[in-house]
Amino acid sequence: MVQTSPNTTQQPPQPCKPEDSAMPAKELGFASELIDYEKLMVKKYKAYGMAASDPNLKALFERAELMHHRHQDILTGCLVAGNKPAPSAGGMC
Repeated sequence: MVQTSPNTTQQPPQPCKPEDSAMPAKELGFASELIDYEKLMVKKYKAYGMAASDPNLKALFERAELMHHRHQDILTGCLVAGNKPAPSAGGMC
């Protein structure tokens, strides 16, 4: 029987917070690179999904495409928020 510590619960990644909006230039560069990576993954999984003939495999690729698209959207929101001089009152980042 495997026991887990109460402090090791897995939580989904959280979107950026308004107080995180003043990112240094180096971090903005990293976020931009990650967005490019996510765009590439969306493009690849879309192509794989279109090429797949097995419905289960096609659905798997479509889910992966959507997941990477969501990641791209989150990172884009953080990048936009990171370019702002002051935190915004609302929104995702």
